[in-house]
Formats: sequence, C-alpha cells, structure tokens
Amino acid sequence: MDIKSLLTYTEETLEIVEKLYFSASGEQKRDLQKAMANLVMAREELEKNYKPTGTRSKIENKDDVYIVSCYLSRFGHEDLYKDLNQTQAIQKVAEILGLKPTTLKGTRDIFDPFFDNGRKGWSKRQLNETEQKLFEKYKKESKEKFLAEVKQILRM
Repeated sequence: MDIKSLLTYTEETLEIVEKLYFSASGEQKRDLQKAMANLVMAREELEKNYKPTGTRSKIENKDDVYIVSCYLSRFGHEDLYKDLNQTQAIQKVAEILGLKPTTLKGTRDIFDPFFDNGRKGWSKRQLNETEQKLFEKYKKESKEKFLAEVKQILRM
C-alpha cells in the first residue's frame, strides 16, 4: 500500500474511532482515546513522508537524482523493485523524486556509456563537473552500500 492510500485509510479509521468515542463510556472511552492518539501520530508521520506527484516544483537535491540515476545505470532496478519491470520501476522512482519518467531515464542514460549494461546512453556527451564528481565517487562503490544510499534517498 502506498503512502497516499495509508493516509486515506488512517483518516477514515480516525473518523470511525471518533464516532465510537462519543457513544462509549468509561474504560472504552480511555481505550478509544489511546487509539485516536496513535492514529493522529501515524497520520502526522505519514504526512511528513507524503509528497504528492507533481508538487515538487524544484528538485530538493539534484545530486540525489544523479546518484539514483548512476545506480540504475550501473545495477538496474531489480534490487529496488523486484516485482516491477524496468518501465514501471522508472515510473515509480521518478514519482518519488518528483520527476517525469523521461527525465529520470535521460539522466540514467548519461551514465550508461561508463557501465557494461547493454545500453549505449549518451555516448557522445561528456559528464559535467557534478556528474563527474558523483561518477568517480560511485563507480567502484559496493553494490550493498550504493543500494543502501539509494534506498535512503527514495525513503524505502
């Protein structure tokens, strides 16, 4: 279940518990108060992590896009989303980062000429300073450490 669905479910459950609270008495009221408090905390936590698609007008950290793109170029999407095909994974990651899928794919393609991944990418394009710096940092990074950093960026 995605964060938006969980947020909706939490709101609906909170409304039900509030209705029950007004018809309850004694110990039931105390239990329902605890349940409401827990639901409110859960809702606040979900709201902190929820970023609706298309609302990020500026990318919070462009380096994050390059890091994720470099990972996707070097290792592919399988360790991030085993049950999704490449197109679906690109769409999912792009949504999380607040990008269009074509933007993420194009950014991934920047790194393709430097990895043995079967894609040609932007073979005639040179890396800019930021891309080169991140490429140098991550080209030999262990898969496990790189994956952990990408999952942190994607809030997985």
